[in-house]
Order: sequence, then structure tokens, then C-alpha cells
Amino acid sequence: MLDSAQHISLLWMLLAAALVFFMQVGFALLEVGLVRQQNMLAITVKNLLDWMVACIAFTLLGFALMFGPGLAGLSGNPLFSLAQLSSEQLVFLLFQLTFAATACTILSGAIAGRASHAAYAIAVLVICVLIYPLFGHWVWGAALFEDNSPWLAALGFHDFAGSAVVHATGAWCGLVGAWVIGPRIGWLDEQGQPRDFPTPSLVWSFVGVLVLWFGWWGFNGGSAGRFDGEVGRIILLTNLAAACGGVSALLHARLTRRRGDAHVYLLGGVLTGLVAITASADVAGLAAAMVLGLLAGVVHNLALDMIKYRWRIDDPVGAVAVHGAGGTLGILAVPFVAVDGVFADRLYQFGVQSLGALVCFFWAAGLAWLVFALVKKYVGLRVSPQEELAGISLDFKPAPDDPDDPAMDEQALAKLLGELS
Repeated sequence: MLDSAQHISLLWMLLAAALVFFMQVGFALLEVGLVRQQNMLAITVKNLLDWMVACIAFTLLGFALMFGPGLAGLSGNPLFSLAQLSSEQLVFLLFQLTFAATACTILSGAIAGRASHAAYAIAVLVICVLIYPLFGHWVWGAALFEDNSPWLAALGFHDFAGSAVVHATGAWCGLVGAWVIGPRIGWLDEQGQPRDFPTPSLVWSFVGVLVLWFGWWGFNGGSAGRFDGEVGRIILLTNLAAACGGVSALLHARLTRRRGDAHVYLLGGVLTGLVAITASADVAGLAAAMVLGLLAGVVHNLALDMIKYRWRIDDPVGAVAVHGAGGTLGILAVPFVAVDGVFADRLYQFGVQSLGALVCFFWAAGLAWLVFALVKKYVGLRVSPQEELAGISLDFKPAPDDPDDPAMDEQALAKLLGELS
């Protein structure tokens, strides 16, 4: 039987899972405030859709691949039965399910405004049953069965709550998806420069960030796997990194007179601070967490501008800058923000962290490219031009991928370009 301390830890894990699930509301609000008004409904549908798909796909297969009995350090056993889990271990499954859904949700913002629901559902399915669980096994594969020996973890790779496993994995899928699907109609002007589309209200996005910040208490605090004094310290470091990320992003945007609305940089800076500290919240020092947050805000601004203005990749909510750049920064910073005594050789640890960051990128981006290329060829990634301009409906029928379709509603396009002029 469980003692009182174990009961409290179990209750905390259930509460943490609820907090991470509540982050789905935060993501929806954040994205609603940053997409065009006619696609507000579509983006909330996608957030609900990825939770539904993740619930089924990760529970039935993804969890076994990620945490089941290990197969040569490369994956869990896909035939592992959930019937073998105790009631307490099922709480662990529920907590991990919310993480899998978070990784998928990152994709929804990166390809918002032009992706069909069918294409999105297929991508989420592959992320949940293949891309996320296998990389997750390489890092966290011994979390349920201690005799598992996942290869990255065996080298010493440290990712406490998923800066790479959750955030960077989702971001690299989003980056490839946004690149393959192409920009929204009218996003590039006649000179090939990005435009800023009118959005409903950034108020929704600010509320969404507050919800996400609150949910991160469960995201990082619950990753301790127990309830003790360390949980409070982990949550405190998480909050400090977020606050410092927002401050540095805002100041950097103002001092350098960056293009675009400084409000967007502030929002992204807070989230990037949260993402960056996620890898090291269990080992970082107080001052180091604040420095990491300050650095994260600046890294976010530079990454956001590079993706938008240099690479000309249309990421409507800035998901890749937050989760990709922030997640990679957090992983690489682990050996330098950790308190003394955690790592015997910080330089060696940096090498391992760098290897893990590279593996995450090539694994997630490579498989995502294959998935999106196949979906584009055989199903269709985009909705029709008419639907994109008018607002994406809940229609799962394949649609043409060509934004220059002669059937495009010229009146709707003229109206859009008039709004941007």
C-alpha cells in the first residue's frame, strides 16, 4: 500500500497533468490572437483535434514505444500492454499524454491559416506514434522501467522536462511544415517581403501566455515525479526565467527598434524563457536561471526576425522561434547553468548536449519532411485558395495545393490586399 507521502505525490502528479492539459487553452488563446480573424475558429478546432488524436494514438501505441521495455536502447516494445500498469503508473501515462499533445500543438501555430484539417490530423498522428515517442525514448526511456538503457540517456544527455523532447521536436516539425506548405496567400508582397496581417486582438494572446505560464507550473513541477521541497524551487526558477525572458525581449525590441510590434516580442520572450529553463529547472542555480531567461528573450527576437525576414518562412504565431530556438538554447545551456557538483565535466556534458540537440533536429525535421512531402503529394496540404481567404471550414476533403489556382476568388484576394495596404 502507498504511504501518505506517496499519496500526496500521486495527487500532485494528477494536478500537474491537469495544469499541462489546461495549457491547451493557453495555446488556443495565444494563436487566436495572432491569426487572421476568419481563421480563429479553424485554429481552435486544430487545438482540439490534436488533443483528440494524441489521446488515442499516444495511449495505444506512442506510450509503449516511448516507455515500454527497451529494445536495444532504440525504442520501447510496441506490443507492451497497458494492462500491465498499476493504477499509479496510469497516472504517469496521463501526465506523459499531456506532454505528447503539447508537442503536437506547436505544429498547429506554425502552419496556421492554410493547412487543411485532414493534413494536420495525419501529421499529428505521425508525431504521436513515431517522431515524438522514439526521440523521447532515447532520452526518457528509463523513466518507467529502470533497466531500460536508452542510448542518449546512457551518454548522460540531460533534458529535465523536455526543452528538446517536447519543444524542439514540435518546433522542427513546425518549421518543416511551414516551409513545405509555403506562406499564406498575400503574405509576401511584390518585392518578396513579408507583410503583417491584421489580427483580431493581441489581448487574446496575452491572456493565453498567462494561462501557459500558469500551466508551466505543472509542466516543470510535475516532471519531478514527486511532491517535496524541490517542486517549489523548480517552479520558482521557471517563473524567474519567464519574467527575465519577457523583460529582455521587450527591452531588446525597443532599443534596437526592431520591425513589427514590440508586443509580439514580449509575448515570445516570456514563452522562450519558459522553454529554455525547462531542460535544467532541476539543476540550475537561481542567478543562472535568471541569466538564461535574459538570454532567451534576445535569442527569441533574433530567431523570429531570421525566420520571418531572412528565411521568409511564414510562421504566424512565431512557434519555431519560441520552441525551436528556445529549446535548443535550453539544452545547450544545461552544463553552464547547473550548480556545482551536478556534472563532473561541464565540457563533456556540453558535447553530449550538443549531440542531443543535433539528433533532435535531424530526426524530427527529417521525418517531418517525409511526412509532409507524402501528404502534399497524395492528400493535399492546403485548403483551396477560396477557403483560405474566406476562412477554413471543418472540411476534411482534399484540396488543391496550388495557391495560384485560377479558381481563386479574386474579389476576396483584392479585399485582403486592400486590408494590408
